[in-house]
Amino acid sequence: LADINSAPSRLDPRKLQWLNHQYMKVADNERLAGLTRGLLGREAESRACPRLIDIVDALKHDSQTVCALAEKASCFFGAPTPLQPAAKDRFDPGIGEIMRYLKLQLATAEWRRETIRQLVHACAEKKGVGLRDVAMPLRRILVGDRHTPSIEVLITLLGRETVLERLCGFLDATAGNECPMTEGARATGKSRRAY
Repeated sequence: LADINSAPSRLDPRKLQWLNHQYMKVADNERLAGLTRGLLGREAESRACPRLIDIVDALKHDSQTVCALAEKASCFFGAPTPLQPAAKDRFDPGIGEIMRYLKLQLATAEWRRETIRQLVHACAEKKGVGLRDVAMPLRRILVGDRHTPSIEVLITLLGRETVLERLCGFLDATAGNECPMTEGARATGKSRRAY
């Protein structure tokens, strides 16, 4: 009894989350994808499984729990959280021109992470702004959040059609200009708006 500490025990949820995060980072992607799919519902079931595995691999390092992982992954399977008018007003005045230029480049770019990374860097350099001035607004436009994997990973995983549609929706909403429909939208006879 002399060796027993008299201080009361304390359960710290933050330490448990930290411990769980260590397991998340090394967990098998297929297993995590299966757990995540169950939380995402029908949207994820209707898409190709390999893409969900790639998404899980990109997001698990910043997710402490499976629930947090599913929440972050949800933007890849449905429309992102719409930008409120006040949020749109906080963009720099020249962001529309930058996004319009970037959209044109992405429409024909080779869809590889390294190619897209170079493209975004080249866009920032051409427009005379820092990479952050392109990447941060682009994250908010594409998924409604500034906290994402690297911009090239985010763009690659979203896919060309989704990226172009969401850029088009942003430009349409902020400038009032009608955007050309993407090939996928043209096939269905309508243009989907992400915002």
